[in-house]
Amino acid sequence: RPARPRRLVPLPMESPGGAPVVTCTPLEQRVFDTLLEVAREDGSGLTLRVAGGWVRDKLLGRDSADIDVALDTMLGREFAERVNAHLERMGEETHRVGVIQSNPEQSKHLETATMRVHGVWLDLVNLRSETYTEQSRIPSMSFGTPQTDAERRDLTINSLFYNVNTRAVEDFTGRGVADLRAGVVRTPLAPRETFLDDPLRVLRAVRFASRLGFALDSALAEAAGDAGVQAALRTKVSRERVGAELDGMLRGPDPAGAMEHLARLSLYDTVFAPDGLQPGPAAPWACLHALRLASGVLEGAGLGGMLGEEERRVALLAAWLLPLRHRTVRRGKPGREKEVPAAEAVVREQLKARAKDAEAVAVMHAAAAELRGALPEAGGAAVAHCCTTSRAALARPLKASKGLWPGALALAAVLAHPRTAVLEGGDGAERLRALEEE
Repeated sequence: RPARPRRLVPLPMESPGGAPVVTCTPLEQRVFDTLLEVAREDGSGLTLRVAGGWVRDKLLGRDSADIDVALDTMLGREFAERVNAHLERMGEETHRVGVIQSNPEQSKHLETATMRVHGVWLDLVNLRSETYTEQSRIPSMSFGTPQTDAERRDLTINSLFYNVNTRAVEDFTGRGVADLRAGVVRTPLAPRETFLDDPLRVLRAVRFASRLGFALDSALAEAAGDAGVQAALRTKVSRERVGAELDGMLRGPDPAGAMEHLARLSLYDTVFAPDGLQPGPAAPWACLHALRLASGVLEGAGLGGMLGEEERRVALLAAWLLPLRHRTVRRGKPGREKEVPAAEAVVREQLKARAKDAEAVAVMHAAAAELRGALPEAGGAAVAHCCTTSRAALARPLKASKGLWPGALALAAVLAHPRTAVLEGGDGAERLRALEEE
């Protein structure tokens, strides 16, 4: 079920006349004043703009530490060095400037300088313009205007600028503020063009929609299912970047909502299926069903409060992968191949997560299967019956799962749920989707 667009309402940070307003904290204003002093010393007429997420979150009335400064006539590294020189003259503390190199082949188009000013982390980058040739999809980069830079960003709600010089919000796409008010995730340009520029933006759109409770624009949803876009997501984007986006979804306020978007956009195979595994059309709905049930058990039975943030993330990942627990893929050199659990391959290969995450998923799957035998056919209520179950029957699997035992117990309740048997029976995607929509 796609998220419903919100009723048009004033933004939390909006003047009575309807103009968007950014209110800086005293520390933020001190940082911006320092940057302006450096720009004025230069005498080149440099304009400083804070871009993207910081502006979006400020207008939504949220705190943000994600300050990206866009420069119109200077590279980020050069300006960062001038800022440090100014701070040193003023007797202020300085820190090393870090530089993240561009990597166009992996859709990382701009060099970014990172530094701390008055204890606040900043990313500094120049406004960009891109020129493509017929021979290559990798653009040549040059200084751009705020208009071209905004149009080349991932989403309209992330394309807003806060002009530090004038202290005003700038909406060069003409849609950013309106989409924030309406609760819509939309691309500045045609979505297919935006996605082919950086295919990871498909997953970013899903993450922001689930995080903010926004609806996906219909044209965006259609482009996300485009074969060319999905092929580019598989081949052009590093799996580490894919894994980072999935990690953000699982840590967010609505992991199941994010995964439902992935299922509805036909992104399951592109994101999760490792080589040698054909999950089938029912897989995304089986995984979504398991994730929803596990989330409900964790919250309804009070188990979620027993897990730290990391343990909760891994427990939700294990729930999402639970329907794959009997599937395997073959790995190794010819003649020396062995069967590897499909869930492990997803975690290690598709998401490039830590080895300990793959081990944790395996531990919870094994413990859940053993605990399942000690639980009645009661679904989420199965957890409440644990007190009537033999301690010996529960002790070994709970001990084996260590600090992850609340997650393992939630997964066992999923396995005990009567609908889970239907899902595993292979009734097909339409039946699974029908169950999810009941």
